[in-house]
Amino acid sequence: MILYGLTTSTVESCDRGIIMKRVAHIIGQMGIGGAEIWLMNIYRHIDREALEFDFIVHKTESQAFDKEIRNMGGRIIPVCSKKVSLIQNLKETTAALRGYDTVHIHLASAFGALDALCALRAGVKVRILHAHTAKAYGLKRHLMNYPFKPLVPLVATHLFACSEDAGRYMFPNRSVDSKRYRTINIGIDTERFAYNPEMREDMRRQLDLEDRYILVQVGRLHGVKNHTFTLEAFAEIRKDVPDVVLLLVGDGVMQEDLKNKAQELGLGESVRFLGARTDVQNILQAADLFLMPSFFEGFSGAAVEAQTAGLMCLISDTVTDKIRLVPELCQRLPIDQGTETWGERIKQIQRQGYERRDRSEIIRQLGYDTRDIAKEMEKIYGL
Repeated sequence: MILYGLTTSTVESCDRGIIMKRVAHIIGQMGIGGAEIWLMNIYRHIDREALEFDFIVHKTESQAFDKEIRNMGGRIIPVCSKKVSLIQNLKETTAALRGYDTVHIHLASAFGALDALCALRAGVKVRILHAHTAKAYGLKRHLMNYPFKPLVPLVATHLFACSEDAGRYMFPNRSVDSKRYRTINIGIDTERFAYNPEMREDMRRQLDLEDRYILVQVGRLHGVKNHTFTLEAFAEIRKDVPDVVLLLVGDGVMQEDLKNKAQELGLGESVRFLGARTDVQNILQAADLFLMPSFFEGFSGAAVEAQTAGLMCLISDTVTDKIRLVPELCQRLPIDQGTETWGERIKQIQRQGYERRDRSEIIRQLGYDTRDIAKEMEKIYGL
């Protein structure tokens, strides 16, 4: 029997004599977001007889992945948010980390380097800082990134980033050029997202959209994702393509504002807010075009999923060109050219059409399958 109630980083399985290593992850919450999905994909595919994850979070409210984490043997450890009290957060984080020998800290800005300082004080030997975004959203967070960047090489033993852009934004250049830095690919379940014509038809029937042209945007309803731009471009499209439908997958702080915007634009039932979903792979099968007019991204897992499903993608030029893993499926367009230009490009793609086929093997060979990345992480964690 594995003893999960201990606070140390390794526990012994009494009936097998196996030593289980526990890795602490520090992340704001375990809701549905890019970093959270990446982390859960890894968690599902690691060797959990030898390795277990615990999650130090800043929210006490129940989140989307909490139940699954607990069912798999992980622990969720809430600490005071830095926004509420920085001093209390540092005290509680340091206390929570005592007994671990590895911590993996998921960053939205270099301000999170303070968590590595807590880990250093708690005696954690391996301190990983992981950049998941190429820019902090919001002026306050963006400005706070810079004074804490010099702290990074003083407190971290390993530096990870989802892309080089993210690494250079979050870490000093000398650190990115050092041996302690590496890029860790976004990992997705390529088998799960592989194009499936039968699932496409079934999902379109479930959505009652069998004869419609379907646009989809996947991501939390947050300013950085630029959903308002999407709605305005969609209004342009509907002038000439009345049977088009827009599916917005995700939830977030802007939900009510976006619903009001859709109503203001007279979009009615042609826009569907689907909320946070666990069947994104099926929705991508049903769709005809994937939209990403984001102001910035670290390295979008949603765009990788869409390409795996053989879905044509229209992506803003502020997102790294390296996201074009299947170049013939990805078109980039400046968002500063406006919603009318985006609307015209979408109508052009709709008129021209394209051959939809499975691209999962290409994505796997390029190193984006979560099973392969889980094995890589096991080695990093010392298994």
